[in-house]
Amino acid sequence: MNNESRNHQQVVLVAAFEGWNDASEAASDAVKHLINRYDSRIIGHIDSDDYYDLQVARPMLCTVLGHKRIVWPQTTLYQARVSEDTELILAIGPEPNTHWLDYCREILAIADEVEATKIISLGSMFADFPHTRALPTTVNDGSDLSVSDETYSGPIGIPTVLTMTAAQMGFDSDSIWVSIPEYLGADDCPEGSLRLLERLSGLLDVSLDVEDVSRRARRWKADAQMLVRYNDMLAHYVHQLEEQTDESESNTLMSAQKAQQLVQETEAYLQSLDQHGEPSK
Repeated sequence: MNNESRNHQQVVLVAAFEGWNDASEAASDAVKHLINRYDSRIIGHIDSDDYYDLQVARPMLCTVLGHKRIVWPQTTLYQARVSEDTELILAIGPEPNTHWLDYCREILAIADEVEATKIISLGSMFADFPHTRALPTTVNDGSDLSVSDETYSGPIGIPTVLTMTAAQMGFDSDSIWVSIPEYLGADDCPEGSLRLLERLSGLLDVSLDVEDVSRRARRWKADAQMLVRYNDMLAHYVHQLEEQTDESESNTLMSAQKAQQLVQETEAYLQSLDQHGEPSK
């Protein structure tokens, strides 16, 4: 690869963490899709016992090729090329229980070694939102703690700590969050994974292959529709959420139109001052 080609390469670390930040496993499922869809290889692990309370994140006993082995909680990092000029470092593992800053610095040290310039964390959270509307996503940079359209004050998870620590260390960083309908429970939500991957595609300026996730998302929506059809109380609740969502979107649109009108009127006022030295009558 010549120097000119290297200059056009982007290396981005994308991380998702199982647990509190991963409603319906939408975030971790998005990263797993990228690992499985693209030719990926393991480049490292973060498995220090200092990061996990083993009574919370318990080790697992597995049988591999007829031999029993203990699998300890750890974060695994994969390398995958998703386009000619884009390489991803995909990090996935359970949210650590302790020493979060040390944990984040260890991930970022690996990112620095592979010359990644951008860090993106994925997260999903339960919300009062209908499955019949496009699940909302938000993108926040590392200097912003908000996880919704409004200023957020409250508990945070490791994705937020990672992106903020990355920003403090000089990385370009973002976090992408998707809202998951809480009334559907903790089952998988491929629609949420799809929305995260779509936003990730936009940030990377790369057309990621999401055909498999899109197919599962359509099946998820059909199953949700079937559930609502045979449950009158749930159908009424979903209808209420639809009305609230549509009203909120309408109010947001009206506010944006009023803001635009105000800007236009202000610009016209300032232009009249420039032309006449005083406001036009």
